[in-house]
Amino acid sequence: MSVVLPSIQRVHPTEKSVGLANTLLTGGNRYQREGNVVTDLVFLLAEFGIDSAEIEREHPAGGGRIDVFLPRYFMIIEAKARGKAGDPEERPPGRGESPRAQLERYLEAETAAESYQSPGARPSSRSWTGIVTDGREWHVFTYPHVPNPIQWRKTLHTGTFPDGASALLESLGGWLAGDPSGRIWIPADPSHLFEGMADELSVLYSQMPDSARRATETKHALWHDMLRVSGMSPQGMAAPDRLFVTHSFLIAIARMVTHLTARLTDDYRSALRQGFVAWILDSPRGEAWAEGMWGIVSRYDWRRRRADVMRSLYEYFVPEADRKVFGEFYTSDWLAAMMVEQVLDGHWIKEAISAAEESMVTGAPLTGTGLLDPACGSGTFLYHAALRLLEAPAMCDLRPV
Repeated sequence: MSVVLPSIQRVHPTEKSVGLANTLLTGGNRYQREGNVVTDLVFLLAEFGIDSAEIEREHPAGGGRIDVFLPRYFMIIEAKARGKAGDPEERPPGRGESPRAQLERYLEAETAAESYQSPGARPSSRSWTGIVTDGREWHVFTYPHVPNPIQWRKTLHTGTFPDGASALLESLGGWLAGDPSGRIWIPADPSHLFEGMADELSVLYSQMPDSARRATETKHALWHDMLRVSGMSPQGMAAPDRLFVTHSFLIAIARMVTHLTARLTDDYRSALRQGFVAWILDSPRGEAWAEGMWGIVSRYDWRRRRADVMRSLYEYFVPEADRKVFGEFYTSDWLAAMMVEQVLDGHWIKEAISAAEESMVTGAPLTGTGLLDPACGSGTFLYHAALRLLEAPAMCDLRPV
């Protein structure tokens, strides 16, 4: 059974897209491996103009991993090896979950994440689309942006495509139809996005005009004293300058991300005016650099990425030799998560969320509630503490303001 969507996107099949669709529908032994189904699905999505940066593969959700997830299209695809998707309600031997139940477990996790990561936000006009497929069999469902969306499930398509590749392409185009919602998620490791900006900042510092040099030297001295008092003074003649620039670079990113996700302001200057990093704005070239950095940072959605992004950046841009000088030892994510779970018990979390909600409603400062990591490096413990708060049931009940 199929339901015709109100506005089917016109598809102009190319030889490549027709070939991919036909292979998915008729291919044999290649699709005994689920991974090959996933690979060819991603190739087919690319033919619809969906960039690889918009496709999440093996995305963690609901205690498992979504095979193919398109966040901006609200589409979840659960791929199966050939012959494993004939009946989406059938439970595999020895397992208690059907393919559709597995798909909807992921959907529930993502709808919950949507609510706690953007509390009070207006739902997207796009519906959720869930697909179970082995390439030949396609079972497609749609779900609205409401609490408990599964009870409102509608079936868009179930079965094969007897009319062949063109029918699959037209249907897939319909399920993808409409403008994507929001920004592309920031990659879990976005280091490659910022390499050029790091190099530019180093050149900017080395060629700083004399008019800005004296004020910058003062900020450099304050930064160096802070490290020296902590027993982490950089060694050698070049190390202090090099690390001053690197730390300025990382702090600039972190502050811009904070301003963006907290919606404090659209003015990148306000993110950099305080502290030692303010030297960046002391010259026209620095202003231009900051504007370019803001352009990169604001291009992506940082809020929805459930990964310790700043840790990736810190490890990439601060050389291992320098990290050893600082006496830094990284805690594994699993250990940090376990320790945070022990420290932040359910009672504390409930009280903290209640206090934060009261502060948002009344406008009064949030005092007496917080978390201190006295050995904070890149913020791994703070990251897992924030994640634990965001995933708490009480967060889903937070009143919009």
